Amino acid sequence: MVTTKTRNLRRSTVRTQRATRRGVAMLAFVVAVLVLGALVVWQAVTTALASRAYLGHYLSGGALYASESGIELAVREVMQAADLDGDGAIGTISNDGNDGNDPSLLNGSFHVTASGTDYVSYGAWQQHVRVTEVTVE
Repeated sequence: MVTTKTRNLRRSTVRTQRATRRGVAMLAFVVAVLVLGALVVWQAVTTALASRAYLGHYLSGGALYASESGIELAVREVMQAADLDGDGAIGTISNDGNDGNDPSLLNGSFHVTASGTDYVSYGAWQQHVRVTEVTVE
């Protein structure tokens, strides 16, 4: 025979088990949300770093192209034996110490110095600088 006291004890035990299950489920949900949030933050940081690295590579490539342009123009002056940029010397490009009249590109510039048959071109693209050296024989 089941008494009222036994029935109430069973009901409270069932309620306690349900509450425990709900508590475990809620804890699992909170942990899952925290893990997913951490993954989203990690991915955002990684993407930002990769974008910054790519930008540096892109700008450095622009400086290299500017520097190579300076070498090409200097070699052209030497081959034609003419001062094409009007700086007073053949084979140097804007080597007058005045950065204001350097040949300019979209976001950069270059100038070339000469020492005998050695030519050094300094190409700048925004804040990146590349140096290219060449010997003409």
